[in-house]
Amino acid sequence: MRSSLNALLFLVLNGVSATDPHVCLLAASTTLTKLPPLHRTGVHDILHQEGLQQDLRSSEQLSLLLDLVSQQPGVSNATIALLRSFRPCAECKQHKRYGERHDGGYVMCDDDMQPGQLKAAYSYGINGFDGWANDISQKFKIPVFEYDCTNPKVPAKCPQCDLRFKLECINSNTAKPRDMFATLTQQLQRNGHSQVAQASLLLKIDVEGAEWSVFAEEPIDNLRKFREIIVEFHNLGDVGKHPVALRAVHNILSAGFAVNHIHGNNWAGEAHFGNYAIPTVLEVTYLQRSSAGSKCVDHSTLLPEDAVNNENVKELQAATLPMM
Repeated sequence: MRSSLNALLFLVLNGVSATDPHVCLLAASTTLTKLPPLHRTGVHDILHQEGLQQDLRSSEQLSLLLDLVSQQPGVSNATIALLRSFRPCAECKQHKRYGERHDGGYVMCDDDMQPGQLKAAYSYGINGFDGWANDISQKFKIPVFEYDCTNPKVPAKCPQCDLRFKLECINSNTAKPRDMFATLTQQLQRNGHSQVAQASLLLKIDVEGAEWSVFAEEPIDNLRKFREIIVEFHNLGDVGKHPVALRAVHNILSAGFAVNHIHGNNWAGEAHFGNYAIPTVLEVTYLQRSSAGSKCVDHSTLLPEDAVNNENVKELQAATLPMM
């Protein structure tokens, strides 16, 4: 506890910008989730116990931080930090949609993807079709390893595509072994990708809520093997899952990724937390960027490449996210 509080105080006292794409989230994920509900007196008590009360008195910036956080009564620390983690911070000049026109299609950034740079792609959650894998395999001339244990139908593939379907689902890294499941570590080893260079793979994952435990437990070295990660996060309205979800996004960001784009799946609705709102099912495009800059925005932006998942329902409202 002492080290995490010191880290947060160091950032605040040294004037670290609230628009930095990683710093405040990384501090919050180790510190704020351990604090009691958002009452300034509770935070003061903890700081006093840690021998940091003198620093607190001398820091107008920390007082401002506490005031800003307290503006959302009833919203937990984990929820605030989780929502903030979805702010788009990585810029992209050329977006492209890969996959189906509606459900099954995902917006990616072509800036960092050139033929010859990529070795393979991994696609989780197929449900009998996988236009994303076809588009990726055809454009980049790479194999796509497809995994789904819920639907045995092998997806159709284009004549030039190299799709390798397996009736298997992804297991979190520390989960007990079970039939028709394997960890990403096991799958990478099986496919000869345990030692591939950093940023030489692509990952798309839509596994109906299992993604949280997978990302929360996955070794960072495995995540760094991917150049872009496209993930559909589920159940964002379930606040009981937010601590695990925060560990998951912290792990992704710690592996060197930054959010480029978010888009709500309109098969589900929106969740509201104080003044903030977010789709309960959220598509997120992560780019591996050592520095994403400081031009983070506190809302989602609709791109020409975006499309509704459910053709019979209009787009969801834009997400509104905390900057601090």
